[in-house]
Amino acid sequence: MFVIFGTKGREEPRGIVAEHCPSCGGPRPFNVIEHYEVGHIYYIPLGNGSKKGVGLRCVECRSEFHFNPHKYAAVLPASVARGCSFEELIERTNPRLAEQLGLADAASRPTQVVGAAEAVSQAAVPTACAKCGYQRDRAFRFCPVCGTPGAE
Repeated sequence: MFVIFGTKGREEPRGIVAEHCPSCGGPRPFNVIEHYEVGHIYYIPLGNGSKKGVGLRCVECRSEFHFNPHKYAAVLPASVARGCSFEELIERTNPRLAEQLGLADAASRPTQVVGAAEAVSQAAVPTACAKCGYQRDRAFRFCPVCGTPGAE
């Protein structure tokens, strides 16, 4: 008689943050994933398992990186993050990235959003992103919609 036993990995999603993806080359939303190792007998899990670590997984390229919880202001639940614009996700979860992208003072600039890929800024002369057409000023290092590097 054979007894099949061992361990298997389990992932638990914990929320979403914004970060610069080294693989994609731009700011992207990342899923925060907890990794567990769970024992099993005949592929039936024995309990919840033990936590092995927490990682960040890029939504675009699926690359995974180490998660440092002290680096982020908040981890938004997926249900909340779906209702946010990408700019708002950056500002709420990663203020350091918002400063790098020139979004930190976005609340003080009068901006009216016209559409998903277009915004009109009254504070600066608008420039269109070469990739997605998003209207932005030259203060952005990366396009807040698609992450393409822009002219400074």
